[in-house]
Amino acid sequence: MKTMLASVAVLLCAAVVGRADKPPKPPKPNPSERVYDTPYDKVWTACVRAASDWGRYGYSISHSDKESGVLSFSSQPDVVPAHTVFGARVDAVTYPGHTLSVIVVRVSDSQTKVTLGGGATAHAAKVYFTDLEKQMKDNK
Repeated sequence: MKTMLASVAVLLCAAVVGRADKPPKPPKPNPSERVYDTPYDKVWTACVRAASDWGRYGYSISHSDKESGVLSFSSQPDVVPAHTVFGARVDAVTYPGHTLSVIVVRVSDSQTKVTLGGGATAHAAKVYFTDLEKQMKDNK
Protein backbone atom coordinates (compact mmCIF):
# COMPACT_ATOMS: atom_id res chain seq x y z
CA MET A 1 0.00 0.00 0.00
CA LYS A 2 2.85 2.36 0.86
CA THR A 3 4.44 1.65 -2.52
CA MET A 4 1.18 2.52 -4.30
CA LEU A 5 0.79 5.78 -2.36
CA ALA A 6 4.40 6.68 -3.11
CA SER A 7 3.84 6.00 -6.81
CA VAL A 8 0.71 8.19 -6.85
CA ALA A 9 2.62 10.96 -5.05
CA VAL A 10 5.45 10.80 -7.59
CA LEU A 11 2.97 10.94 -10.50
CA LEU A 12 1.16 13.92 -8.99
CA CYS A 13 4.44 15.75 -8.42
CA ALA A 14 5.51 15.03 -12.00
CA ALA A 15 2.19 16.36 -13.31
CA VAL A 16 2.48 19.55 -11.28
CA VAL A 17 6.11 20.12 -12.26
CA GLY A 18 5.31 19.34 -15.89
CA ARG A 19 2.61 22.01 -15.92
CA ALA A 20 4.86 24.58 -14.25
CA ASP A 21 7.43 24.16 -17.03
CA LYS A 22 4.97 25.15 -19.73
CA PRO A 23 4.98 28.86 -20.53
CA PRO A 24 1.61 30.59 -20.24
CA LYS A 25 -0.27 31.09 -23.48
CA PRO A 26 0.08 34.60 -24.86
CA PRO A 27 -3.12 36.66 -24.70
CA LYS A 28 -5.22 36.67 -27.84
CA PRO A 29 -4.86 39.89 -29.80
CA ASN A 30 -7.79 42.29 -29.65
CA PRO A 31 -9.40 42.18 -33.14
CA SER A 32 -10.54 45.78 -32.68
CA GLU A 33 -7.09 47.23 -32.00
CA ARG A 34 -3.88 47.71 -34.00
CA VAL A 35 -0.58 49.50 -33.39
CA TYR A 36 1.18 50.86 -36.48
CA ASP A 37 4.80 51.92 -36.90
CA THR A 38 3.55 55.05 -38.63
CA PRO A 39 3.31 58.67 -37.41
CA TYR A 40 -0.02 59.91 -36.06
CA ASP A 41 -0.82 62.36 -38.89
CA LYS A 42 -0.50 59.70 -41.59
CA VAL A 43 -2.59 57.20 -39.62
CA TRP A 44 -5.27 59.82 -38.85
CA THR A 45 -5.59 60.74 -42.55
CA ALA A 46 -5.84 57.06 -43.51
CA CYS A 47 -8.49 56.49 -40.78
CA VAL A 48 -10.64 59.31 -42.17
CA ARG A 49 -10.29 57.96 -45.72
CA ALA A 50 -11.12 54.42 -44.60
CA ALA A 51 -14.23 55.66 -42.76
CA SER A 52 -15.25 57.61 -45.88
CA ASP A 53 -14.92 54.40 -47.91
CA TRP A 54 -17.63 52.90 -45.71
CA GLY A 55 -20.06 55.01 -47.74
CA ARG A 56 -20.37 51.86 -49.85
CA TYR A 57 -22.14 50.30 -46.83
CA GLY A 58 -24.37 53.32 -46.21
CA TYR A 59 -22.13 54.98 -43.58
CA SER A 60 -21.00 58.59 -43.45
CA ILE A 61 -18.65 60.43 -41.12
CA SER A 62 -20.66 61.92 -38.25
CA HIS A 63 -17.80 63.27 -36.08
CA SER A 64 -14.13 63.97 -36.69
CA ASP A 65 -11.71 65.61 -34.24
CA LYS A 66 -8.04 65.12 -35.06
CA GLU A 67 -6.82 66.75 -31.83
CA SER A 68 -8.69 64.30 -29.58
CA GLY A 69 -8.23 61.40 -32.02
CA VAL A 70 -11.95 60.61 -32.15
CA LEU A 71 -13.68 59.72 -35.41
CA SER A 72 -17.22 58.36 -35.77
CA PHE A 73 -19.13 57.14 -38.77
CA SER A 74 -22.79 56.19 -38.83
CA SER A 75 -25.36 54.46 -40.97
CA GLN A 76 -28.82 55.88 -41.47
CA PRO A 77 -31.88 54.16 -40.03
CA ASP A 78 -33.40 51.65 -42.42
CA VAL A 79 -37.16 51.67 -42.95
CA VAL A 80 -39.00 48.65 -44.29
CA PRO A 81 -42.35 49.94 -45.57
CA ALA A 82 -45.66 48.33 -44.62
CA HIS A 83 -46.41 45.33 -46.77
CA THR A 84 -48.47 42.17 -47.03
CA VAL A 85 -47.06 38.69 -46.42
CA PHE A 86 -49.26 35.69 -47.22
CA GLY A 87 -52.34 37.90 -46.95
CA ALA A 88 -51.38 39.36 -43.57
CA ARG A 89 -50.64 43.07 -43.25
CA VAL A 90 -47.21 43.90 -41.75
CA ASP A 91 -46.65 47.41 -40.39
CA ALA A 92 -43.60 49.44 -41.36
CA VAL A 93 -40.50 48.68 -39.32
CA THR A 94 -37.61 51.06 -38.65
CA TYR A 95 -34.23 49.59 -37.86
CA PRO A 96 -31.95 52.04 -36.07
CA GLY A 97 -28.73 53.18 -37.64
CA HIS A 98 -25.39 52.13 -36.25
CA THR A 99 -22.37 54.21 -35.21
CA LEU A 100 -18.80 52.99 -35.16
CA SER A 101 -16.07 54.97 -33.46
CA VAL A 102 -12.34 55.08 -34.05
CA ILE A 103 -9.90 56.19 -31.37
CA VAL A 104 -6.45 57.17 -32.65
CA VAL A 105 -3.68 57.55 -30.03
CA ARG A 106 -0.10 58.69 -30.51
CA VAL A 107 2.08 56.05 -28.80
CA SER A 108 5.34 57.73 -29.83
CA ASP A 109 6.59 59.93 -32.66
CA SER A 110 6.65 56.89 -34.93
CA GLN A 111 3.90 54.66 -33.49
CA THR A 112 0.13 55.08 -33.48
CA LYS A 113 -2.58 52.91 -31.91
CA VAL A 114 -6.02 52.61 -33.53
CA THR A 115 -9.02 51.15 -31.71
CA LEU A 116 -12.37 50.50 -33.38
CA GLY A 117 -15.30 50.76 -30.97
CA GLY A 118 -19.03 51.25 -31.01
CA GLY A 119 -19.82 47.57 -30.71
CA ALA A 120 -17.90 46.66 -33.85
CA THR A 121 -17.95 42.95 -34.61
CA ALA A 122 -14.74 41.07 -35.36
CA HIS A 123 -15.80 41.02 -39.02
CA ALA A 124 -16.40 44.80 -39.10
CA ALA A 125 -12.99 45.34 -37.47
CA LYS A 126 -11.32 43.11 -40.04
CA VAL A 127 -12.95 45.01 -42.91
CA TYR A 128 -12.17 48.43 -41.42
CA PHE A 129 -8.51 47.59 -40.69
CA THR A 130 -8.12 46.12 -44.19
CA ASP A 131 -9.47 49.40 -45.61
CA LEU A 132 -7.21 51.41 -43.27
CA GLU A 133 -4.07 49.48 -44.21
CA LYS A 134 -4.92 49.85 -47.90
CA GLN A 135 -5.22 53.62 -47.40
CA MET A 136 -1.87 53.77 -45.61
CA LYS A 137 -0.20 51.73 -48.35
CA ASP A 138 -1.76 53.75 -51.20
CA ASN A 139 -0.91 57.13 -49.65
CA LYS A 140 2.71 56.71 -48.48
